[in-house]
Amino acid sequence: MANKDFVVKNSLIVGDTATINGVQIDPSGATSGQVLKFDGSKFAPAADSTVDEPSSYSTLVGNDTSSSYVITHNLNTRDVVVSVRDAASPYDFINVRSEATTVNTVTLDFSSSVSLNSRDVLVVCAGDLDYYTSTIGDGSNSSIVVNHNLGSRDVVVAVRNAASLYEFIDVATFATAPNKVTLDFSSAPSANTLVAAVYLPLEGYSYSKIIGNGSDSVFTLTHDLNTRDVNVIIRETQSPYELIKTYWEATTADTVSVAFETAPSTGSIEVTVFNGLGGKLLAPSLNDLSVSVPASSSSDGQKGDLAYDVNYIYICTATNTWKRSALTTW
Repeated sequence: MANKDFVVKNSLIVGDTATINGVQIDPSGATSGQVLKFDGSKFAPAADSTVDEPSSYSTLVGNDTSSSYVITHNLNTRDVVVSVRDAASPYDFINVRSEATTVNTVTLDFSSSVSLNSRDVLVVCAGDLDYYTSTIGDGSNSSIVVNHNLGSRDVVVAVRNAASLYEFIDVATFATAPNKVTLDFSSAPSANTLVAAVYLPLEGYSYSKIIGNGSDSVFTLTHDLNTRDVNVIIRETQSPYELIKTYWEATTADTVSVAFETAPSTGSIEVTVFNGLGGKLLAPSLNDLSVSVPASSSSDGQKGDLAYDVNYIYICTATNTWKRSALTTW
């Protein structure tokens, strides 16, 4: 082993570098999450560009005087999700009027002046990853079905005005099937006046758990995402699969606490914590496989709707018209 910069000992390479067929491998300085890449002269530690990174921006706001704040996030899209929480204990989520003022800014309007740096604002988008967006409203229907085809009920839904002031709208939302959500407005939105964006929590940047025991109304979930810059999806696990808005806190960097007015029944609620959006489409869970299967070829459905059971995939080819194919032929 003379004139070599490494030795093999107990099946391990011991030394600073290795040279194989004239190419040097130098792992010095490697940190968690990096990979070895060839830089033209040797293989050395570098960032893994194949890993999906969250597209997000966070900042503290509050100056003891103003109630309105413009947040410059530079994410280059109005299709964002905005969350605001206390910057100090109890780190609770706050419902604030917000607008996607430009593709690089959001405007927050609080009901009163905000104490110095007392609110933490998180703006998240899907970046280059997968999500669904559509302009909605027909002037007639107050209940609107959005066919997102993302393959999961655990979705984030953001609805805003399609034109200035681009204000985000609070609307009752139901994850009626793994591929669609139903939005229930108090009155029918005018034609093409709203934009609905539907996102999946980013794989590797989210955590889900089913909760409810019939007695407790407060639950603490350990998500291990190592940040308080998170948001949550809280939904029913049974029909009508409503996405629920309730009080929650980013208790620590690795936990959130969710509180309900009354104790949820056993296994009735699913909570997903996330700090990134977009990415891989998900297959339906076993619990979803038979939920939306049409009763007959003339059952309710809109063109493009999909449904599943253990033997078939069903596709709606026109309003209330379904066709099916055996799974083995797809």
